[in-house]
Amino acid sequence: MSREQIMEAVWDANWFGPTKTLDVHVAALRRKLAGAITIEAVRGVGFRLEIVKDSGGDAS
Repeated sequence: MSREQIMEAVWDANWFGPTKTLDVHVAALRRKLAGAITIEAVRGVGFRLEIVKDSGGDAS
């Protein structure tokens, strides 16, 4: 998703403020979801979400 798409979906399209706000929220999500989801910044495009597949075996 592009930065603009995320900003409009999360905040109002008429919201005027620094886009660094988005970076701060993405950084918090990366910390909270580490190991389960990867949020990758794609230069000139936006962000890409990747679900990390469990590499360990099932204990049952």
